[in-house]
Amino acid sequence: MSDPKLQEYMDQTVTSFSEAQNEIADALSRIFSELGGDASVQRVQLLALRRYVIKGGHGVAEAWPWNAEQARQHKADTEKMNAAAKQTMKNFHDQNPELRLGRSQVRDLPRQVHLWCSNDKVRKASAHLLPRAFKELSKVELYPEIPTDAGPINAFKNFLRHYMPVPEVTSAAPGTSDHGQDRAVDFVVIQGAKTLAGTSKDRIPTDWQATGYDKALKKATKDTGLDGPLQHPHEPWHYWLKKEDPEKAGAAPH
Repeated sequence: MSDPKLQEYMDQTVTSFSEAQNEIADALSRIFSELGGDASVQRVQLLALRRYVIKGGHGVAEAWPWNAEQARQHKADTEKMNAAAKQTMKNFHDQNPELRLGRSQVRDLPRQVHLWCSNDKVRKASAHLLPRAFKELSKVELYPEIPTDAGPINAFKNFLRHYMPVPEVTSAAPGTSDHGQDRAVDFVVIQGAKTLAGTSKDRIPTDWQATGYDKALKKATKDTGLDGPLQHPHEPWHYWLKKEDPEKAGAAPH
């Protein structure tokens, strides 16, 4: 059962976004539907809301998964990503004939919601966050039952912004993953029908580093147009398309 005061602050936090408000509300609604009557619904939503607060409305809007029309508009970028991933997979197999790479595909919003809700670290971190949110909201001098101005909401957003998840969450909050716009790709190492190195952060030391697969994958991406791997959080399987040199591309540097 959700806590009424916490829900009030969560709802008003959502409406405080001047951009991406509808998208954030949609993602939280989908989390509710995904988890059904599970007691963890509110806290899992709260942990996602923390990420939206940190990213900001514009950042959320920029990262939001493409719809069919947007995907068509960015077809050239998608084709570059697919070509780079395909070349990496070929290079890896040529360099390691007994192995092959599998790759992730575009993750639409429903898929991102499912991954978020089924992630064990999300469950644990949200359980760590919830009592701290209750403790924060118990400061009655800061947080009235029903906030009537922006002050309490800004204070609550500041609390969320500075909360550090325990444990570290490795799954992107729904709608914020680079995979939603086909800007990133995850690789896994396969032998026959068995995945030897997957995307479990806990198994990086044994499955990626001890085996040297992290270095082998990096070598396979050479001259393909891919950059990586992701360092924060460390994901040896996560690569993305290199940005063109602004001067060569004819665009103004940012």
